[in-house]
Amino acid sequence: MDDASKRPPFPGPRDLASLPPLPGPWGGYQAFPTLAVRDGRIFLAFRRGRGKSRGEEAVAGHGPGGDVYLTDSGDLGQTFAPPRPVLRHIPEVTNEHDALLSALPDGSLALMTRSHGPERFVSRVQFAPPGATAFAPPVEVTVPGGYGAFFGHLVPDADGQALLGTFYNGAGVAVVALTPQALAQAGPGPVELPVRGLVHAHTEGPRLNETALARLPSGRLLALSRQSPVVAGLHVSFSDDDGRTFSPPAPIGVFGEAPALLVLPGGEVLALCRDLDPGDRRRGPPEGTETEARTFPCAVSLLHSPNGGLSWSRPRVLAAYDGGRFHGGYGDLLRLPDGRILAACHLARRPGDLPAVACYRFRLS
Repeated sequence: MDDASKRPPFPGPRDLASLPPLPGPWGGYQAFPTLAVRDGRIFLAFRRGRGKSRGEEAVAGHGPGGDVYLTDSGDLGQTFAPPRPVLRHIPEVTNEHDALLSALPDGSLALMTRSHGPERFVSRVQFAPPGATAFAPPVEVTVPGGYGAFFGHLVPDADGQALLGTFYNGAGVAVVALTPQALAQAGPGPVELPVRGLVHAHTEGPRLNETALARLPSGRLLALSRQSPVVAGLHVSFSDDDGRTFSPPAPIGVFGEAPALLVLPGGEVLALCRDLDPGDRRRGPPEGTETEARTFPCAVSLLHSPNGGLSWSRPRVLAAYDGGRFHGGYGDLLRLPDGRILAACHLARRPGDLPAVACYRFRLS
């Protein structure tokens, strides 16, 4: 998809508005926001590290002492309530990195979290029942192949009996199945989740990792994956058997990372990603040293597919940042009850800045 003349046009965005920051004062390293809607109310989960400042030499770290926070909005994301902690780190033991929030068909909320050291490297899931915002205690989960990370939202399987999520580790990118009833009855030890299928098995050379999963109106599953190191950029694959097998991942011609997916009515798809090439799209991604990675200007950009992920528009910049490639770009998308789109991401706008959660609202043409 390198020929821009063959790409579908991007429908918008129109009426783009940058929304007020989360209530503060905050400080710290805000990152990895995810969105969910339940009964017309918007929920936003994110991770906050303990860092008070960040020198330019801090290229890829996300700050120590991370905690997971939850906030909510009753006015379509215009304002949010003061965030409250859901999961606190244990000093010198845990560092909470992820806050993957999903709204489930029964009205409950699911939250996937991960501690990335310094002592414990674990993934967990916890649930808030319908009408409640207090989560049950987290249940530790494991996946064959060893430690890794979940990414993106949980998607109900075709039978409505399990939740499907993507997980990546040394073996590759897998779709695993979570059964809330079984997790609720779990004992004190970790629960090993069964693998439904593989999106990508690692081989020599560039690997795929962070993979967003979404279900199209046809029932087909769409997966959009990050490549590391970035050679061809984002890759797309499909499953027509509920995640048991996937088509070979194929590049979509976008040098992006950390994708998020939103399926729109009628099967159109909107994606958000860290855009590594927001200026001159002939250059390709940054190469080589950590210094180049730090100083390369990046953006959070939108992509649109009119046909369920088969073809994609060129990226449309939502927000630019120059505070380090790895200190921005993770985000999420949500369709509001009035048809507008809410986007959340984190950005370090200038070198040395600490990232902060930023929200935007817009319409598609």
